[in-house]
Amino acid sequence: MAKGEPVSLDTSVIIAALLSSTGASFYVLAAGKAEKYYLECCDYVLEEVNAVLINKFSKRPELNAELHTLMALGDVDVTPTPSTTEFRKLYDIIERKDAPILAAALKHPGHLLTLDKDFLSEEVRKYAKNRRLTISTPGEFIRKNSNT
Repeated sequence: MAKGEPVSLDTSVIIAALLSSTGASFYVLAAGKAEKYYLECCDYVLEEVNAVLINKFSKRPELNAELHTLMALGDVDVTPTPSTTEFRKLYDIIERKDAPILAAALKHPGHLLTLDKDFLSEEVRKYAKNRRLTISTPGEFIRKNSNT
């Protein structure tokens, strides 16, 4: 992997990193600077993360503060969500709720890390690969790209 190549994060990866400091999702965020990953997510992902924290983890308000710490630790760049016109084109490829995330990752091709099975389908992976975007789980990404 070229140093500084974009690595887009899906909602599932950020949530997993918040819930476990021993998994691959956390490692990617914690080691991002050292490994020279250029981590990013679109603001739509942060909206989804906040909704999950409110709806599923309301009894763990500390996760909100940990989210900010984790994003700073990984030096995650938050990018604008593509326009509806841009992501509407992807409705035939992936679920509507995931189209903004895929569209954002396609704007800065490199890698999209996810734990969401819809992104990991053969059809979506092939579509993305034809557009220079590799979709993988954090574990797959680490195995292929880690310097350690």
